[in-house]
Amino acid sequence: MELPIPYAETREGARQFGVGDVLIEYKRRFGTEEYRGYLGINPQLTLPTGSERHGLGAGRVTLQLPLLYQKRWGDNWFYGDLRYKWQAGEAGKSYWFLGVALERRLNDRLKVGAELFGTTPQAHGDRVNLSFNLGGRYRWEPGRELIASIGRSLVDEPDLTLLIGLKIFMSP
Repeated sequence: MELPIPYAETREGARQFGVGDVLIEYKRRFGTEEYRGYLGINPQLTLPTGSERHGLGAGRVTLQLPLLYQKRWGDNWFYGDLRYKWQAGEAGKSYWFLGVALERRLNDRLKVGAELFGTTPQAHGDRVNLSFNLGGRYRWEPGRELIASIGRSLVDEPDLTLLIGLKIFMSP
């Protein structure tokens, strides 16, 4: 379960910061050898708890159905992500997402990375979008991570996005 705290700035200079949409997810790997690479699934349900008016949430329930790939070599990881995102409501438009990311472990607690991703149009009248993010993860104890990311679109809005989140892993 994730509760993001996003920050967004529009082209007009309006800045928004607050609680985002709650994400409930399940991750299942098919294979466990990081150096050989493996596939996984990660269905995700997002509940509209963030303010749509302030750009901090979608304003609707969404369901994502991703197919994931991960491979490790040394202190580096490669991630691939292809997913279909269904958005509820008349204003929602379902779309495809394709992303790749590289991550590097700097020490036992800190990882940094870069991501490049694109989507088919996400709303009626939109166009294909291409974006990037730079970020990191800091693990202060097992199962607890602080995540931060900054990025922007290369095609359209947003000019700047900032995400700060707390990730708590729960084992059965």
